[in-house]
Amino acid sequence: MQSTFKRGATIMSKKIRYLVKLLHGTFSSPLTESLALKTRFKIRKGKLTPEMFVRLCVLYGKDLCESSLNRLHSRLFITEGISISPQALDQRFNVNAVAFLRELFETLIYQHNESSKINPLQQNMLFTKIKVVDGTDIQLPNNLAATYPGSGGSASKSALKIQLEYELLQGIFSVCQVNSGTTSDSAYLPYNEARIEKGELHLKDLGYYKAAHFEKLDLEGAFYISKIKRSTHIYKKNSNPEFKKDGTIDKRTEYIKVDIQHLTQPLLEGQSVEFSDIYIGQVKLKARLIITKLSAESKKSREKKDKKNIRKWNKIKMDYDKTWASINIYITNIPQQMVDAVHTHLLYTLRWQVENIFKVWKSTFKIDAVKKVKLERFQCFLYGRLIELVLAASVVSVSKAIAMLKGMKPLSEKKIFDITKEFLEHLTGINYKNKKALSKFLTGLIQVILRRGGKSEKKGHTSYADIFKFLGYDPEIGGDLAI
Repeated sequence: MQSTFKRGATIMSKKIRYLVKLLHGTFSSPLTESLALKTRFKIRKGKLTPEMFVRLCVLYGKDLCESSLNRLHSRLFITEGISISPQALDQRFNVNAVAFLRELFETLIYQHNESSKINPLQQNMLFTKIKVVDGTDIQLPNNLAATYPGSGGSASKSALKIQLEYELLQGIFSVCQVNSGTTSDSAYLPYNEARIEKGELHLKDLGYYKAAHFEKLDLEGAFYISKIKRSTHIYKKNSNPEFKKDGTIDKRTEYIKVDIQHLTQPLLEGQSVEFSDIYIGQVKLKARLIITKLSAESKKSREKKDKKNIRKWNKIKMDYDKTWASINIYITNIPQQMVDAVHTHLLYTLRWQVENIFKVWKSTFKIDAVKKVKLERFQCFLYGRLIELVLAASVVSVSKAIAMLKGMKPLSEKKIFDITKEFLEHLTGINYKNKKALSKFLTGLIQVILRRGGKSEKKGHTSYADIFKFLGYDPEIGGDLAI
């Protein structure tokens, strides 16, 4: 155990050095200067340097779309010691400024992906990576509808959708795309398919449900778990198909449609049934099907949610819907001997980590706090928030890794993101210019997180730490896991 604590201190020191390099590079390095020149945000020397502008939009910009230009002018004078007129500041929110912040954000994402390639723990885990993709909608003022059209009707005329690919083992944003509110989730699938790696696990929401996509994952040697749509047709092979005169199988009799209602009727609460030779949809994707009958309490909660959606979308509830409200049903290509039905469900619950992230985006980082401003000012606000979120996620992932290595109870995403944001807002002056001071600052931050960020334990609830132990994480083996 003593060696574990010693290794925890070593990993903490290593990760602190990484965070120091990341934060120092974001706010005061040749990188920022080069990106400003590349995007023509900086053409000549001026009072408002690229580093100052980044700090304004990232560290002090939580209300960039709500504060007056006069207030932002005062904030720059207090934090940076420069005096620039409100009119001149307004002119700095332009297309070049947006391109500059977007480039910086994409560079940080790239750096995260590069750092995640070095993971000594991969050889000990069931999966090399666990990827979750999800999207969140943000309603915008109507004046932005030309660039970010919304669905209209009872919803806003202007909206955007952010697609996030979150890698759970490293705790990083591997891909983050900003689209208009009318973009469907399934439009992201080609980007997801371009980055498939052998041995990784994809946890899919119904918005990304597509049998051909699952087939692609399987062919590339990756794994998936997904719920299925109620409209999906499920088949099994016909053991007695009809044959044509030429001796070939009559395709119309090759498969028999499976009745989900018939399969679930014999199940008692908590019971599961699974089939390893089920075929899904028109492409007849072969998959493992797992059906579990819900408890009365879970069924009641599901029906309440269904009723809400029925009222929202003016749907008519059919008897068939009652069957689906009483079950969990998954498809996967993970072999049963590798992960049983119970752990398949537990693995899928990890997908909700990304939903917790979106809640933090809106409740703590106020990414949806947008009032009527010009387009470029809003976009600077948006990329400023996303940059801050990437930096905060880096701190959070390091903190979670250390907590797991030390055998501490799991940390709460909400608590530790709140603490991290509070600290980042005080990252001024010498803190980001002096690496030694920055290291001390970050060490103190992580110590506070470890003391104050523990998750409240819920009876009967399986934590992500427990699930990761099942996956093969063992601090006695060693490694550098960062969830």
